[in-house]
Amino acid sequence: MAYPTKRGETVLTLSTIVTRPIIAIDGKHYELRAADEMPWLEFRQHAGVFREASDLMRPNLTKRERARLNAILPRLVSLLVLDLPAAVLKRLRPEQQLQIVSTFSDLLLATNPRLAAQIAATADRSSTRTGSNSAPGSRGSIPVPTRTGGSPTSRSRR
Repeated sequence: MAYPTKRGETVLTLSTIVTRPIIAIDGKHYELRAADEMPWLEFRQHAGVFREASDLMRPNLTKRERARLNAILPRLVSLLVLDLPAAVLKRLRPEQQLQIVSTFSDLLLATNPRLAAQIAATADRSSTRTGSNSAPGSRGSIPVPTRTGGSPTSRSRR
């Protein structure tokens, strides 16, 4: 939107066009939300889901943990993919939903160097649950987005 002066010259131009990553499901394109796009109130409402999913994104889940992850993946995907019809979401297998969440995480890390550096700095930490080294920032670790699009910590595989 341009705001010309009385003499016709443009002093201020505002653009609210957001370029979002695109994913294709059954050949139809859908936009992925950027973490910094999420309104504060919406983020606050769903922050627990991001944290829980992050805790569950690791290998060797128990049947109960796998069932819980599969139960929350549709909610995560519906938060991350704009205008995704419920019927399309329902057709996606849990592995496909997990790939969408992983893609969002990878893009978040790629566009937020500070977050990526924080995750890299924690790479030597081990899990308190199993003692095994995790790979923060890998497919098994999703950053918990903050209101500003970053994350002070990443929830690693445990």
